[in-house]
Amino acid sequence: MEIINTLQKNENLSLALGFFDGIHKGHKKVIETAVEYAKDNNLKSAVMSFREHPTCILRKRTPEYILSMEDKIKKLEALGVDYLYLLNFDEKMSNMTKEDYFEFLKDIAKPKAIVTGFNHYFGKNREGNTEFLAEECKKNHIRYEKIEAIKVKNNIVSSSNIRDAINCANPELAYKMLGYHFFIKGEVIK
Repeated sequence: MEIINTLQKNENLSLALGFFDGIHKGHKKVIETAVEYAKDNNLKSAVMSFREHPTCILRKRTPEYILSMEDKIKKLEALGVDYLYLLNFDEKMSNMTKEDYFEFLKDIAKPKAIVTGFNHYFGKNREGNTEFLAEECKKNHIRYEKIEAIKVKNNIVSSSNIRDAINCANPELAYKMLGYHFFIKGEVIK
């Protein structure tokens, strides 16, 4: 997997969009769908994400990440992703309209397909959503697929719900939503 830290242009991508904190079961479905479409259509797959969560800029706070960037990269690589765009979410990006953001995607990735989760928002004040994306993709002859919510024990699988399960000492629920055991890396001190 090639990691791209700049606005390097590529063409004919099957693109998965999201922050993908934790690479939980819902994220995995989004990414696998993009990768499978790329393989089936002789394209390259890409994940477009950010180094830091947008809340770092928008709300001036850093969330508790489920995975370190290093572990996130390893999980994405294991899913067969060809390119990982790791962009910086900054003030300029936070002020893009939904239309500007879509044009940005078209310019950078020239996507043939875009896949997102059911709750994907973008653009200033989160004005862009899956309905807008579906409409714009249709106009531009880009295949769009929205992955519906996955539920575990009546809980929607989401990074927020996983963090809640971890913080409430419910490792079984976190495991069922993640699809793997939550772990922390660190130095053992005796």
